Amino acid sequence: MLAVSLTAAMAIIYGFQNQRSAPAAMQDASQGLTLTAALTEGQMDTTITSLGNLTFVIDVRLTAPPDVLQQSDLTPEANFAMVEMHMDGIVPDFSTVGPGVWQAKAVLPMAGAWIVNVGFGEDFAETVFVAG
Repeated sequence: MLAVSLTAAMAIIYGFQNQRSAPAAMQDASQGLTLTAALTEGQMDTTITSLGNLTFVIDVRLTAPPDVLQQSDLTPEANFAMVEMHMDGIVPDFSTVGPGVWQAKAVLPMAGAWIVNVGFGEDFAETVFVAG
């Protein structure tokens, strides 16, 4: 009985791990990625453009009331994490381009499936894509 329970538990755990590492809707990053999200701060439109060689430019535009855009600490955050190898921590620094507009550049260490989160604080948009 215990052996069957352990086998069943391992099958469930293995199934969850495989489900998480094989996302259903994966985009090809070579054509660019677009993320749109209604956040607490306002409407965020993000474009991620591939420059080749695993290098990406992230453009974020926030449409929000002027008092929100004038907050000095308002800067988007992005985090790239590799799906298969559980590699994360690729966090590019954003520069302000204009009111409500920021840009960052990220270089990924290897080709494969990646998840990117872009947003402000707890509000973010996420997509899974193939780089390289």
